Amino acid sequence: MKKLISVLLCAAAAISLSGCNTVSEDSSGPAQNSSESTADEGEKYTAQKLAERALDSGEWPGMDFLTDQKFVSALLSEKIILDDLEDYALASNVISAQLNKILVVKPKADKAEAVQAAMDEYFDYVTTEGAFYPEQQASAAGSVSGKTPGGYIYIIVHENGAEIADAMLAG
Repeated sequence: MKKLISVLLCAAAAISLSGCNTVSEDSSGPAQNSSESTADEGEKYTAQKLAERALDSGEWPGMDFLTDQKFVSALLSEKIILDDLEDYALASNVISAQLNKILVVKPKADKAEAVQAAMDEYFDYVTTEGAFYPEQQASAAGSVSGKTPGGYIYIIVHENGAEIADAMLAG
């Protein structure tokens, strides 16, 4: 009887976790990962490409790209409003004690100042109040934020954030 209950509990847990898929084809709201902007050097940027470059240039524990707008909104600061963005990409390790994440956004032209302020506030929160465990504190200490020549604003939360940002921008 105990074995049967254990098997049923394991099956229920597996079924419930299969519903935790973070990839969605939600097409409402801003054009996720589709708009391109030409940078000063003539290279084309998208939030997705920049985030992928960042992921390729460092060691990241189990990162996923999150595309479901409701889920992304819930994870970010309430001040980062997705409707104010032309493009965005968020990679994170959702079910983990790690703090690592990559957030790249391109604000709409008339929202650039508000988005920059919201990103600055979010960066301050992540680096000062969001880190509880030693691994999180190491990630927070190495975190960087910045802006690309193409007008994208990024936050990289990783213990080697500056190196990753340099590699992302050089790519």
